[in-house]
Amino acid sequence: MYIHIGSGMSVRAEEVVCVIDLERDTTSEGVKRYMKRMQEEGKVRQAGDELPKALVVTCGKNGQICNVSPVSVRTLKARFEETEDMKLWKRRS
Repeated sequence: MYIHIGSGMSVRAEEVVCVIDLERDTTSEGVKRYMKRMQEEGKVRQAGDELPKALVVTCGKNGQICNVSPVSVRTLKARFEETEDMKLWKRRS
């Protein structure tokens, strides 16, 4: 299953490691250091040109990737929960 994170970009639900609220955590030194390192390694993908609201960290066959999303954490959470509900429903069918 995939989760739409904005501007036509989707990520595999099972690869999502964490979602960081950039509206609240942009001043965190840890988040700043992490983002800087990932940018230096070329592992940051921008979902559109809008103001970033969330950082969706995924880990898959290409390693760890930071996906900067204009979608709020609340909306991403709802989409993830909807995806999880769909998986459960398919298992029961």
